[in-house]
Formats: sequence, structure tokens, C-alpha cells
Amino acid sequence: MASSSAEPKLYNFIARLISETNLLLISEHKVIVGSAARQAGVDFQVPANEQIAPKHFIIHYWNNEFWLVCLSRNSLYMDGRLLAKNVLQHKLPKSCFFRFPGTDVKLRFENLIGKVPNIGLQTARHRLPSFVSEMLLGRGETRSSNLY
Repeated sequence: MASSSAEPKLYNFIARLISETNLLLISEHKVIVGSAARQAGVDFQVPANEQIAPKHFIIHYWNNEFWLVCLSRNSLYMDGRLLAKNVLQHKLPKSCFFRFPGTDVKLRFENLIGKVPNIGLQTARHRLPSFVSEMLLGRGETRSSNLY
């Protein structure tokens, strides 16, 4: 008898976040990014630095768009534009770069949603290891040839 709590047979990655040392294939509608210095319950850790908050910013997917909220008093740069801490949400383009002020830490964000809402890059569970390898090497479907 098959278990009802079996792993999904198909993974749907709606976006990815890339640093010099990490790749996060995003399948959830909310991702918290912050410093690796503290256990802050973040989904994507960046190198420990006093300029990077434990919970620096949030990316969330809502109404077929990606949005960012900056949580840090140190702000954040998106494609060279300073995003100050506030309650305003910033709509993300299909791809962009983030940089933490006062640091050399950069991240790349890519929206992987295709023409069909909520559907990104999909892969079968048995292909997941090779799929991730392809994404790391930049051979997966990309919107840009320069991942980082």
C-alpha cells in the first residue's frame, strides 16, 4: 500500500537565488535572506558581516509577481538602486543583482516562471541531482548566460 505522504514526483522551481558559493532553487512563495552569523531562521544565508542583518530581506511570490521587502536598516542595492528599509514592497524584474551596502557580497535573482502562471522549471524527482548540477553549471534553462 502506497504512503499518502510520499515525496512529490515533480518539483516546480519558480525562481533561483545565486551567490558566489550557494544556489537556492526556490519552490516556496516566501524566502528570507540573511546573515550566516546567527541562527535567524533564514532560507538563504550569506556570509557573516556586521553590515548584513540576520534577516536582511524577504522575497515573496504573489499574484504572479515577485516582490522584495527590505528589513535591514543598512538597506540593500538592487541593480545599483538603493532600497531603504520600509514597508513598501519593491517589484522584482525577471532577473537582477543585489548587493549589501558596505560589502562585496552580491546575489543574483532569476524569475523562472514561464508563460503559464505559477509554473517554473520543472523536473522529476529522480532527475533532481543532475538538474541541480546543470543549474550550477549554467546549463539549465536560463534567462541570461551570466549567472553570477
